[in-house]
Order: sequence, then C-alpha cells, then structure tokens
Amino acid sequence: MSAAQSPRAGAPSIVYRYGALAWVWRALIAVAFSLTGAALLLSFKIGDWGLVYVALPMFIPAAVGGWVTVTRIEVPAGERSVLQVSNLLGVPRRIERRRLRGTWKRDTVYGTYGQPIPAPRLWVWVRGGMPLYLDLLAPLVDRSALQCLISTGS
Repeated sequence: MSAAQSPRAGAPSIVYRYGALAWVWRALIAVAFSLTGAALLLSFKIGDWGLVYVALPMFIPAAVGGWVTVTRIEVPAGERSVLQVSNLLGVPRRIERRRLRGTWKRDTVYGTYGQPIPAPRLWVWVRGGMPLYLDLLAPLVDRSALQCLISTGS
C-alpha cells in the first residue's frame, strides 16, 4: 500500500456507506416534513385540526424511517467497542457494540404477482434504542469488517 493509499493514523474506519440512493430518500423525507409543516400551519391558521390527522401519516413514517435507516457506520480509531452511526436525518448515533442484540436478514421481497425481487436488507436490534436498518444492496465498503462488527449471518 502506498503512502497515498494508507489510512491516516487516528482516522475512523468506515465499514458501511449507503450511497447515492440516500439522497433520494432524504428528498422524500424533506417533502413529507414540508407538507406536514404546511398542514400544521394551515390548521393552526384556520383553527381546524382535521389537517393534523392528514399530516401525521406523512410525518411519522418519514421520521421513523429516517431515524433507523443507516447511511454510514464507522468505528472510531482505538474504540472497537463503539460504532458511530449516521442516519438519513443526519443525526449521529454512538452505539456501544454490547447493546447490539440480534439481527434479522431478509434477502428477497415478493412483488405484486409473487415474483421474487432480490432486496437484501438487515435489521439490527439495539437494546434501549431504535433498531438499525441496513440496505445490503448498497456497495459495502468493508464486508468482512461489517460482518465482524455485526453478525450478519452470511
């Protein structure tokens, strides 16, 4: 490995990065949040809270999906017992590896007419917090390191 390719001493080790599709999801979340905000402002202005019931089904899935969908996992230098996780909302989460409780991996989903569609995904349960959702179709930076940190079963 040349000096230009060697990692910096003390730099975090990135083991997962979601990729460009994360920006599509972020745009959809921004639209959902904007529409929710507009509905709340309008309902406050006209005094009819019925629009809140229309806004909540947009806001809640976008907020929860944005919180659990992982866009980046890195291991801070010198701290293999901690994962620094970023999500679609841009909020960093610092998770100790001992809090990871188990995984659920799904390789295939089925379309409208029962045709299988390859869509590998991994759910990682976190004790005391929301789970982590990893899309395994994303180009994995370091598959072996990810498997060592999180038992993926494959």
